[in-house]
Amino acid sequence: MIALNEYVTRSSDVVWRVYDGEVVIMNEDGSQIHQLNKVASFIWELADGTLTVDDIITRIYDRFEVERDVAQADAIEFIQQLVEKGLIQLSKHTQVET
Repeated sequence: MIALNEYVTRSSDVVWRVYDGEVVIMNEDGSQIHQLNKVASFIWELADGTLTVDDIITRIYDRFEVERDVAQADAIEFIQQLVEKGLIQLSKHTQVET
């Protein structure tokens, strides 16, 4: 289960670019490509290690016209999928050096 206080960090083992407002992710060997929709791209771009799952949910709620409980459920589901694919990691501590 994903905790709301965990920090979300993109994997360093992938390359990604934004095309027409949507993120495209490719693993190092090019065998897997993922194209993200607008909200998923927003989550991906926020996953820099400085924000918690709860922070990301709040930003989704603030930016898109969606109820907070829907934003939370959808964000947690998507983040879980990314964790399972090895595209992001979760941590109890920020991943940014101070």
